[in-house]
Amino acid sequence: MNTNHRAMIASFALSLLAVRAAFAADVQTKKTEWCEITVPNAVKVGDKVEVRIKLTGLDGKVFLFCDLKDQKHGMVKWGGPPKEMEKGKEAAYSLQVRDVPGVESVYALVYVTRNKDDSWEKALAQTSSPPVKISGRSPLVDLTYKKSWLYLDASNAGKPLVSGDKWEVPVEYYLDPADHFQTTTLGIWGTGPWIDTPDGKYATKRGHISLPGLGGRVDLKEPGRGRHVFTFKVPQDLDLVKKNNRVLLIATLRDSAGQTWPWEHRADASFVRQRGFYEIESDAPGHLFTYAEPVRMAIRLKNVQQPGEKKTLAYTV
Repeated sequence: MNTNHRAMIASFALSLLAVRAAFAADVQTKKTEWCEITVPNAVKVGDKVEVRIKLTGLDGKVFLFCDLKDQKHGMVKWGGPPKEMEKGKEAAYSLQVRDVPGVESVYALVYVTRNKDDSWEKALAQTSSPPVKISGRSPLVDLTYKKSWLYLDASNAGKPLVSGDKWEVPVEYYLDPADHFQTTTLGIWGTGPWIDTPDGKYATKRGHISLPGLGGRVDLKEPGRGRHVFTFKVPQDLDLVKKNNRVLLIATLRDSAGQTWPWEHRADASFVRQRGFYEIESDAPGHLFTYAEPVRMAIRLKNVQQPGEKKTLAYTV
């Protein structure tokens, strides 16, 4: 081996040692009775926290969970489904630091369970990484959400809404550049009447009656004026006594951190049930009878084609 070769090998070895030293200086490791966690010392807003976890003290198959939290223990990034692990194995997570206003540091919350579907309360062991300092300032801090607007049209172009029909709900918006960073999400959801005094049987708590299927969202990548049409199916009626079933639609905007804007736009509408060939009616309010009075119901034909038309109705008491 000549002198040049020796010099090249020595230079490479020194470079490798320098890289290892720099890497060691940039990361920190926490050792517990059952695992070792390695994370960076610091990252910038928008960068990813690389988390390495090695199991060192648990026997048998376990499932590993890892989520990224901020200094106030708020969720920053979900780590995904649990990973099957055993003693001696290593797992790696790459978790991005989202643009969360006020974040100063983050940490990895790590725990293991015996079964894949076990909750956090059934954890066999739990720990957290050392704090990772966050640098950089989120542009979301400067957003005021005061220069944009929404308009939700629930009129169905003036046509009656009937259960089962297609319902197109256009939302016009103006997204000002001063209110937008990266992605703004336009969302809509619908709900039924507000129950202020629940009866304990049909409604067990105060709140809106749920109307499944009335919801949607779309990501807006660019600021400016636009229009998006949400398409729903008119839900089934809630009360066979009343003709009109009330529905409330709410349009919202969320920033790139997933935070809902401080204002929203609402619109009311009503729909009727799909009419069949008969109606069950009575003179009693709400079809409610006391134990002392006889039950008298009337079956009234609907949508007959001609006078004298007959239908057969089967029923069970």
